Amino acid sequence: MDRNQKEALIIALAEKGKTYREIAKEAGVSPNTIKAVLNRAGLDQITSIFARVFELYSQDKTPLEVAIALGLKSEEVLRYHHEYYALLGCNEFTKVYLWVMDNPWPYEGYHN
Repeated sequence: MDRNQKEALIIALAEKGKTYREIAKEAGVSPNTIKAVLNRAGLDQITSIFARVFELYSQDKTPLEVAIALGLKSEEVLRYHHEYYALLGCNEFTKVYLWVMDNPWPYEGYHN
């Protein structure tokens, strides 16, 4: 595999939500090489995390599953979850969800 093919593989794996460790193992490169390739491609770590988080949410992954898959803290995952629903146009739902998520028991009897 030549350099261009290896870089294309690194970018494709990153866009699929693979971690640096997974990319390094599959492409046979170091994390520093991955970072350099992604930076040149305009996919810095922040952009990459946003893309991976939103991709996982679009696959109906829960915040817990996203946190585990990407090694994120709960605050980050919940913020991304809120942003994901806002992008879908679920602003009012998101506001209510964030309001009751820590204490939903008063509302449990209202669903069928």
